[in-house]
Amino acid sequence: AHILSYVTAKRLSPIFYELTLSFATGRSNTLYTMTMGCNAGEFSPDFLNVPCQPCPLGTFSSVTGATACSGTCHPGVTTATTGSTQASDCRVCESGVCGHGSCAVQADYSGVDCVCHAGWTGSTCTRPTLAIALASTFGAILLCGLAYFGCRSVMRSYKRRLYSKQQDLEYIARVLDEKKEELEELEEGWRIAH
Repeated sequence: AHILSYVTAKRLSPIFYELTLSFATGRSNTLYTMTMGCNAGEFSPDFLNVPCQPCPLGTFSSVTGATACSGTCHPGVTTATTGSTQASDCRVCESGVCGHGSCAVQADYSGVDCVCHAGWTGSTCTRPTLAIALASTFGAILLCGLAYFGCRSVMRSYKRRLYSKQQDLEYIARVLDEKKEELEELEEGWRIAH
């Protein structure tokens, strides 16, 4: 039969405690020593007073008894779950990191490679290419169209005014011709009468 003969606890750090258990068996004592703290992938600023928490997404801790998750994934990369224990757990693209494209984590987990959808460019597929080209082309066509129809409208207006003035001049010329004929008839009548 094993009989617990004594227990000692010694604080090694804010989160590590050494617990020593001594069991007496009939003829000898057996001594067990263990260290208590959070598992890898977890952390606690004070093990006895604050429960262990899993490392958040995008972080990891490969050591036991961590007070914080000291490892962080590279920009654009995160972990699939909380409680990650090593850098190789950083193998998931962060949501939206490739704007308008698909994402692949680099083999060494140091970043991401984005493959942009048609019409988009840039390291994170956020700069439009086709849209800019189409907008520029459409804008140029629109400006040309406005210039054409504007000039056409001005020319029509000018022609209308010119035609109107021409008609006015023709009318005045007819009236002058009529008045000239009347004047000639009056002069003829005046000469006959005198």
